[in-house]
Amino acid sequence: MTGLRLLPTVKPEMRRSAVQNLLVCEHWESGSSEAAAFGSLFHRAAELYLKACREHRQETRLGDVDAIVRAAMFDAPGGVDPGRFDELRGLLEQFATTHVANLRELIDVEVTLRVETEVADLHGTLDRLDRLDDGERFEPPTAVRVVDYKTQYAVDDHVFQMRFYAALACLTWPTVEEVVTVADHVHRIARGQVTEVYDRDLLLQWWGDVVMYGLTQLLERRVRGELAPPVGGAACQYCVKRRTCGAALEGARAIPVTDEEAVARFRDVLRIKAAYDDEWAALKAFFDGRPSVIVDNLELGWLTPAKSWRCTDPMGAIQYLAGRGADPAPFVSVLGSKLTKKLKDALVRAGCATDEFPGDPVFKSRKATFGDDDR
Repeated sequence: MTGLRLLPTVKPEMRRSAVQNLLVCEHWESGSSEAAAFGSLFHRAAELYLKACREHRQETRLGDVDAIVRAAMFDAPGGVDPGRFDELRGLLEQFATTHVANLRELIDVEVTLRVETEVADLHGTLDRLDRLDDGERFEPPTAVRVVDYKTQYAVDDHVFQMRFYAALACLTWPTVEEVVTVADHVHRIARGQVTEVYDRDLLLQWWGDVVMYGLTQLLERRVRGELAPPVGGAACQYCVKRRTCGAALEGARAIPVTDEEAVARFRDVLRIKAAYDDEWAALKAFFDGRPSVIVDNLELGWLTPAKSWRCTDPMGAIQYLAGRGADPAPFVSVLGSKLTKKLKDALVRAGCATDEFPGDPVFKSRKATFGDDDR
C-alpha cells in the first residue's frame, strides 16, 4: 500500500493561528488572554471607525471616536476590564489621527477569506484589504494590499501570518499577481509599519511547500495516532498548556496570565531590585579602601579602567582640529567626549591627547584577567 494517503474523513476547519502553531507543536491548544481580548476589541473599534468613514464618505471621523469606543466596549461583552476604556479611546484616537481612511483603495475591513483544500478548510481574517491596481470596482483585482493591525508595542516577526493572508488573497482571486502586506503596529507612530511585497508564483510555491505539505503530514500522523511528543518552541507563549507542559519554554511558562498577576509580579521585581540595590550599596561601602577580590572569574571592587582617553593639550587640540577642517565645537563643549574615535586617535598621534590615562576608580565587577603565575 505504498503511497496510500491517510486523511480525516471529515476535513477540519482551521484558522491561520491554529495552522501556524500546530506546525510548531502538535499539542498546541489555543488559550484566551486579556492581551488578546484587548487586541480584538481594538480591531472591532477600528472596523467601526473605518466603516463610519466609508458610510459618510470622509477620510477621517475624529468626532466619532468616543461613540465608537463605547459601542466597541459595551455593545457586547468583550472580556476586557472597563478600566481600560481610556486606553482604548487613546489608541483609537491616535489611530484616527495618524491614519486616513484612504477610501479610494479600500475594498473592505475585517475580511474573512476561505480556501477549501484537499486536507482542510482554511481561513484567515484580514483587518483591511485594499486594491492597488487601476481596475474598476466590479473587476477582479490584480494587485492588493493586506493590512493587519498590531496592538503590542514590540515589532515582532509576522512573516508566516502575512504570507498566509497574502496566499489566501491569491487563491481567492486567480487574477491577483502581486500582494503587498503591512503589519501596522498602531502603538508606534514612527517606524511602526513593516511592509513586504510578494509575487504570486513565489507565494503559491511557499503555500505548497510549507502550509500544505506541513498540514498533510500533521493530519496523516493524527489519523494513524502517531502524534509527535510536545516540543518547546515559538507556539508556547500562545498555548493554554504552557504552565503545565513539561516541554514548554521557561520564558513562555513565566508569562503572566492576568493583569492582576502581572501587577503582583511587577511588585516582586520592585522588591528584588530594592534588595539588589541595598546589597550593592553595602558591598560598595565595604570595599572602599580595600583591594578587589575575584569571585567566579569576576573581579569585584573599586577598579581603575585599563585604558582611558584624555586630552593633555586643549589649545593644541583645538588648533589641530581647526587646521584640518574639523569642527572644534564638540571638543570645546564637552572636552572631547563627542569626538569620533578616528579624531581621538589622530589627537593622540599629534601629541595633544593620551589613550593611556588612568581613569577614576569605579565600583563595579568585570571579567577577571589572570597572569601566567595566577592560572
